[in-house]
Amino acid sequence: TTVVGRSKYLMGPYTDRAGRPMADNHHEVVIHGNHDFAGTGHNAELVTDDKGQTWILYHAVSRANPDGRVLMLDRVTWRKGWPEVRGAEPSRLAERPAWKHRTRKQD
Repeated sequence: TTVVGRSKYLMGPYTDRAGRPMADNHHEVVIHGNHDFAGTGHNAELVTDDKGQTWILYHAVSRANPDGRVLMLDRVTWRKGWPEVRGAEPSRLAERPAWKHRTRKQD
């Protein structure tokens, strides 16, 4: 499960939306496992596409093929400043990020 909390200070204390401490196991769930995937976490990065949409990259384990992890990508929406993923679970089919075609300049 991937969770989130908030703090005014980098070193904490971190809390959930209600102000309860994460140290006491209070948090907001962003992504949890589902029928197809387990072990959702180890998120690598939040990225923003060319339309200003936020996406989360993270790992999960396929229940159908549990040897190793797969890289997952889901859209993040923001509700009152808190990140959310639709259904709080990995998607099987979804829209894709809006990236313009970029070419690399040659030196």
